[in-house]
Amino acid sequence: MAGREREPDPVEWVRERWLEQDLPDADRFMALASVMRAHQVIVSELDRALRPLGIGRTTYLALLTLALSKDGARAPSYLSRYLMVHQTTVTNLLDHAEKQGWIKREPHPTDRRASLAVLRPAGRKLVRSATAAAAEAGFGVGAVDDATLATLIETLRGVRRAVGDLPPA
Repeated sequence: MAGREREPDPVEWVRERWLEQDLPDADRFMALASVMRAHQVIVSELDRALRPLGIGRTTYLALLTLALSKDGARAPSYLSRYLMVHQTTVTNLLDHAEKQGWIKREPHPTDRRASLAVLRPAGRKLVRSATAAAAEAGFGVGAVDDATLATLIETLRGVRRAVGDLPPA
């Protein structure tokens, strides 16, 4: 806008303060700050797209995981590990999803101590609607060009491998 001073890049602002104070390993901290800032911006856009459907991103990702799974079913412990959220979060999420009619719980076929969350038709329908809304919002990265997306995916795969999220190549 004319007459308004452009706000500085918050990550660059931190970098300048970091270097002024002679704090250690500025590049690694900047990588962390950049990833965290991008994460916040992207998930804010995803949250905005999902809000009209009355679900948050964790619920969406849990239901999507069920939709993509064989037989539309997964153990809550799997969802917790896969989504990287506490087991209590998954339990609360599944309690809500069950009350809404999106999932049902069934006994695990081979482990009497466990149960499975099974996606119901209403949950499958919600996943389709939520995925359409998220896709319309570009999954939070709609303004990013294809070449940058490909580079980002490959770069983050290398980061994930280096920090132990993926096995060595």
